[in-house]
Amino acid sequence: MKPTQPQADFHALTCKHPAFVGGFGTGKSETMANQAFMDASVSSSALIGLYEPTYDLVRLIMAPRIEEKLQQYGIRYKYNKSENIIYSSNNQFGDFILRTLDNPARIIGYETYRSHVDEIDTLKEEKAQEAWI
Repeated sequence: MKPTQPQADFHALTCKHPAFVGGFGTGKSETMANQAFMDASVSSSALIGLYEPTYDLVRLIMAPRIEEKLQQYGIRYKYNKSENIIYSSNNQFGDFILRTLDNPARIIGYETYRSHVDEIDTLKEEKAQEAWI
């Protein structure tokens, strides 16, 4: 799938904290999944954090998108649904940890190569602030 020009511009950014902001249907979640996939291709030791507001969104949006990309590129993987971790079986590709932002205090105990947040505008402002701190 060819990215739109704004998506391609986003993927080319080199700043520390890039943001892809757009309205409904502009491909924000797809852009995040594509960038996460590119980040995981850096190293087999790369752990990529993917964050959604709720577990429903993890299960319905993010996990299927990442699985689709792994299948598309022929990368073997195992999705541990109870831990919400997608382990790649490729010695040149990292893993994905999928978490929610409904309780930011639980986002502890691991380090990521890069993290991506989706739908943060749907969180209550207090929870969004907690996630950034």
